[in-house]
Amino acid sequence: MKFHFGVVLYHTSARDIHRLEKSIHVASEIAGIDYSLSLLLNSDESSVLHVEILERAKVIPFQKNLGFGKGHNKIVESLGDSTGFYVGLNPDGYVSPWAISAILDAAPVAGNLYEFQQFPQEHPKVFDQVTGETAWSSGAAFLIDIGSFRQVGGFDPSFFLYCEDVDLSWRVRERGGKCILLPRAIFFHDVSDERQNPRTYARMLLGQVQLSKKWGARRIYKRVLKQLRSFETRNGLGHLDLPEIPINEIRKSPPGFCNFGKCGSYSETRW
Repeated sequence: MKFHFGVVLYHTSARDIHRLEKSIHVASEIAGIDYSLSLLLNSDESSVLHVEILERAKVIPFQKNLGFGKGHNKIVESLGDSTGFYVGLNPDGYVSPWAISAILDAAPVAGNLYEFQQFPQEHPKVFDQVTGETAWSSGAAFLIDIGSFRQVGGFDPSFFLYCEDVDLSWRVRERGGKCILLPRAIFFHDVSDERQNPRTYARMLLGQVQLSKKWGARRIYKRVLKQLRSFETRNGLGHLDLPEIPINEIRKSPPGFCNFGKCGSYSETRW
């Protein structure tokens, strides 16, 4: 079983890149797996890439900022006919030494989307304590077999940032797959509250607008769009463009597994 790790970089520090790469190398050696590592540059980080990283990773050079999901799609595309599992990781975290061994113990199967357990800032969404099944899988640290990722269409490229992971999860579930949290596969991901940055929070709201429109939640769409425009005006921000969603991709109504009850969480929560 081969693992292909992919990381989308955007103004990432040399320290974070080196820490993540080293953690992948150590965890893979402990698990005894064959792996590859691809780094896609969404900004010009070439000057901070260490020589030893360049020797162990394939670097996809910066052309323009593709966004999160489209960046991962580009990495998978660059793998050609490769098989095995794709592991997407955020650049501002790192895996525990035993994370890959925990994944192997869980025996992941094709068709499902798996999520690492984030620590210390764990997502509050509910998951089954026995099976790990959950409503959707976070894109901060995820695993899926490459064939299934391609069959489902990868990340929707119209989502530049935020909610693209929920959309991918729901499309996996739409095809009969499951979203599963792996509590022993730890991904250390200690980040500050991004909502404190107005531009970042506006991007979050835009992702919610896209998701609700695409999945047929019309009332939620109107409410969140109004919230976005009001927030932009109050904070002196220009209006973000609403990406076009092809008519054939817009659901008439949300499937039963779509949870818009807690917009932003898209799941029942533990706190």
